[in-house]
Parts: sequence; C-alpha cells; structure tokens
Amino acid sequence: DYLYDCEEPPGHGHMIKVPPLTRYPTLSLSQVPNDGKTATVLSIKVFEEKIETSQISEVYVDLRPIDGEKKHYLYDDGDIIRHGDIQANDQFYSCIIKVPQSVSPGKYLLTIYAWDNTEAFSKDYVFINVVQSEHPTYQPKILCAGFENSYISKQSGGTLTISAIIDDKSNGENIGKVSLFYKGDPNNPIEPPVYILELEKISEHYYRNQIDLPSAINLEQVYFLIKVENKEGQVTDIWPSLNFK
Repeated sequence: DYLYDCEEPPGHGHMIKVPPLTRYPTLSLSQVPNDGKTATVLSIKVFEEKIETSQISEVYVDLRPIDGEKKHYLYDDGDIIRHGDIQANDQFYSCIIKVPQSVSPGKYLLTIYAWDNTEAFSKDYVFINVVQSEHPTYQPKILCAGFENSYISKQSGGTLTISAIIDDKSNGENIGKVSLFYKGDPNNPIEPPVYILELEKISEHYYRNQIDLPSAINLEQVYFLIKVENKEGQVTDIWPSLNFK
C-alpha cells in the first residue's frame, strides 16, 4: 500500500510505503522453563489495510536474546504440530519457541518483524519470562570405552567390536547418539576425524557396535574417537583416542 505526500492523483507526488499492521503479540505460556524442551507458541496478527495492492511476504522473530536464531519464522498455515498455528489464512501468524539451558532466568524482550512485498516492514514486541527448570537435563558422560575380545588376522582381517559405558542419569532420555570416528595414524591424525557409525544401545548404560577391518592392516596405528551428543546435537563428552594393540 502507498500514501502520497500531496493532494494530486497518484504519479504526481512522493510515494510513501505503508507497512503491515500488527496486533496482539502473545505467548501461550506466561513462564517458560529453560529446559530446551518445553514449547510455547508465539502468535501475532499481521495484516494489510488494502490486501489487493500488497501482501505479507514474511514474519519472523529475533530469538538472539534467548540464544536462538536471528530469523525464526512465523506461519499462517494451520500447521499446529510444526508451527503451533491453529487455522490457516486467518491473519494470525505463529511459531513454536523453546528456551535452551544456556539462558538465565529473567524477562527478555523479543522483536517481531513483519514485511510485505513492497519491502515495507513494521516491528512489534513481546516479553518472554524465562524461569529455572525444575528438572535440569543431565549431560551424559562416557565412563569408559574400549575393544571387546576380537580376533583380527593380518592375513584375513576380521570384525572389531567397540563398546562404551555411558553415565546417563536421565534413563537415556537425553542421549541423542553415540558416534564412532576414525582418526588414522597417531603420528599424522585426520582432522576432522571421519565418521564411521553409531554405537547401538544394548542396555541402560551399555553401547556397542562392530566394524569390519581389512587384512594386512597395522593395528597399532588404528585410532578411533567416540563422541556422545544430547538430543539438541550438542557434544557433551568425547572419549580420547582408542589405540588397538
């Protein structure tokens, strides 16, 4: 939409862009724990006065005050599972927000941007009240890792079994994956290490998997690395290089 700074018809004055209008920015939760799991839905009404001449191009919120991304998009698509939006095309835009553990309790001001296809934009604001999680997520830790009894022949190769014991007080709820990496020769290590496979959960604390080694390999120069990640993709522990002898 446009306004003109003169009383003459369009084409005889300076064109002024009219940004989208915003109303009712709200969060579904009055308090959000910093557990990285609890979801709150941000919703805001965004519309144009004359939709026949312009339309909304994008709506997003800046989550950097709570250690999030600069552009976290809101949608008016009726996808309640992915975006928290109840009804499509009702001018209410929504998104799901989760607060990571790195954010300290307190009130944070979030800025919402609404753009239209004429590159006019408006801003609105909402406070998010972050509280301390009652059940902070325990970070898994590798207690030990090594090789189980495996017979490897230089002539025929063989199967190598690698296992790890993970200290996890969350009963496995926070473990995303336990991964095995190849580091190569210790005198000339590979950086970054090469991903091989994931260790499978055998019991509550026990993870294991097998790899096939070729024949004529110098086992004293086979180095591996084990990493455990939480479900947010953060590396919580790294086991030092394993040297098979």
